[in-house]
Amino acid sequence: MGTSARYSGSNNAGEAAWVANMATGDILRIGLYSGPEFTSTSNDYQYSRADSITDNGYLQGTTFRFSGSTSAGSAAWVADMGYSSTTRVGLYDDGGGIVYTGSNNYQESYITILTEAGRAAGYSKRYNGNAGEDGQTAWIYDLVSNTQISYELSVRPSDGYAFSNINGITSDGLAYGYFTLFSGEMNLGDRAFIWTADFGTLVLDDAISGGVAQFGWDYLANVDFANLAGVMVGLGLPDGSPNGRGVYMVQTVPEPGTAALLLLGAGALLFRRTRKTNT
Repeated sequence: MGTSARYSGSNNAGEAAWVANMATGDILRIGLYSGPEFTSTSNDYQYSRADSITDNGYLQGTTFRFSGSTSAGSAAWVADMGYSSTTRVGLYDDGGGIVYTGSNNYQESYITILTEAGRAAGYSKRYNGNAGEDGQTAWIYDLVSNTQISYELSVRPSDGYAFSNINGITSDGLAYGYFTLFSGEMNLGDRAFIWTADFGTLVLDDAISGGVAQFGWDYLANVDFANLAGVMVGLGLPDGSPNGRGVYMVQTVPEPGTAALLLLGAGALLFRRTRKTNT
């Protein structure tokens, strides 16, 4: 994969992204370049770059957006080398809405993870009209099924602020991350969540039978790591330690007769906790 310089006469007109199949000799232009949204009215400028490629031929990249000749953010895209296709992904408002489109038609979406199974995880920035950025919403796009799911898990009523992020995806499709929890206008801090195609979105605190308090925790704030054995590690707030953070580990154990069940049942958990105080 790579880029080629574009020109309008003798003037620089940006860069075009491409991918080459070394086995067949085919070269395919990829990225987003059709329509005025991706072309500046000044000098026909376009800019697309391919950021990564998997062994299975899935690519992800970024294209600059324009409003006339003014920069208007960026769009995220994925491409499948096998099907010679480029697809825009993420959250955006074609009708000029106020959630994912800011002033001057500004939008920003980014891909942070691309797996060999063809799942792209990323986020789109949120806006409150001309008031500026208003958090971000995480999403996952599946190149195989051509479907996308987003994670708007809690929203502050006064201004629509929300924040969610995907930290990782295991090879068997378990996504994990965190979001900011609100109770009305009150910010209650971050909460850990996971997602699978079979079970959907689960807030980790809620998925634990009997709650986390029985293990000495106020709440679990994020999931930083997960593996195929069902072990998840992250940070949480230990009970009685409002100024500190602890490292937890949770082990998923299937209940008898429900081999795919996640995080349910009294015997399903193992926690290890450490405390620290602010210095």
